Amino acid sequence: MMSEDTPERIPEGPRKIRIVGRPFLKAVFKTDEQAKSFFCRQKIGHFKRHIDEMHARERELESIIIPGNGEASTFIYNLLKEARDLYVDGYFYGCIAICCVISERVMKDLARDSIRIADSQGIRSPSDEALEKLERVDFRTLWEFLLKCGIISKEISKVTQKLAEMRNDYLHGNGANTQIDAKEAITNLTKILRGTVANFNNYDFREGHFRSYQGPKK
Repeated sequence: MMSEDTPERIPEGPRKIRIVGRPFLKAVFKTDEQAKSFFCRQKIGHFKRHIDEMHARERELESIIIPGNGEASTFIYNLLKEARDLYVDGYFYGCIAICCVISERVMKDLARDSIRIADSQGIRSPSDEALEKLERVDFRTLWEFLLKCGIISKEISKVTQKLAEMRNDYLHGNGANTQIDAKEAITNLTKILRGTVANFNNYDFREGHFRSYQGPKK
């Protein structure tokens, strides 16, 4: 029987290959319950071996409150939680990708909520069909538009640009310092959320209480 530390390598002459997945489980274990038990032991073993570094990464992250329970806020909340979980678990590429997705979604939703039409009938919001066209607007053009309109600040514009540049680097496989970049991505995303949609922007949740926000944890 293989241990929880069984390497995922199969000899092939002088070379070795790596297999993504567990194709050997069906061949080794007679039942799915046995395979599931082995899988569980592997995950528990991984967690125990990496708990210190995972805990340290979790402590680095700022708390933040996302308001509302509508579709848009739920979408942002779920993705933000997923990005943070990926960072804590050490999956930095995925963390960076999701941070970039959230920043783009926030900017598009800000534009949707801010654009109004004034005509002889008064002031009204554009139709849903018209707002859908925002999805095709170049991202840089969109956040620069929001900046010129005074909807976002210069600081928010700068960190949005940093995230967009990071997205392009990683999209083309040019990312080098994945853990450092992932931490920066979450930090910049938190700044964007604090400057746009987050409640209690002047407070942070520390030591079980709301306290005056003092910037990222040291």
